[in-house]
Amino acid sequence: ADSSISIYPVRSVDRNELSFRTFIRNFQPK
Repeated sequence: ADSSISIYPVRSVDRNELSFRTFIRNFQPK
């Protein structure tokens, strides 16, 4: 259970970071 709980949040944060990066990429004009 400890391992599962430790990996779950990490995965969630990774996904959040990816979305944030994509948002900034689309927001910033190339």
